[in-house]
Amino acid sequence: MSALTGARAGACVGRSTSRRLTHAMTSGRTQGVLVTRANHLAFRAAQGVRGATCLRTCINQEQAQRDAVKQDTTCRVKLRFKRMGRKKRPFYRIVAIESRRKREGAALEELGWYNPLTKEAQINAESVEKWISNGAEPSETVANLIKKACPNILQ
Repeated sequence: MSALTGARAGACVGRSTSRRLTHAMTSGRTQGVLVTRANHLAFRAAQGVRGATCLRTCINQEQAQRDAVKQDTTCRVKLRFKRMGRKKRPFYRIVAIESRRKREGAALEELGWYNPLTKEAQINAESVEKWISNGAEPSETVANLIKKACPNILQ
């Protein structure tokens, strides 16, 4: 048993530092898969491994793809409902919220409320006008409610 353990330990000790580094990069044990792949390709290109120009173009293409994704996912502000109340008794708050957040997520600002059971609504017209002038997009239902309550805001 000790001979087997010694053989395994000897095999690990014999590896060079660069081989362990390369193994760690390819196995994904560092920060992240995309980052480690880019680091691995950069490492190989810096060491002068055959095909370094191909590796550099791969790195540039991956970087361009990541930049394109970042530009497409710009954050937008929406004016929409946030459901409150209890089961079978809905009550909605009108909120300005980032479009990628969930319905009950943290709102940037609360702009009013709407009770669908009594058809009552209260809207802060100044804040709604400010958000719309800054580029916020209301949902269809909120837009209809704003048109009924304050017809001069949306035209």
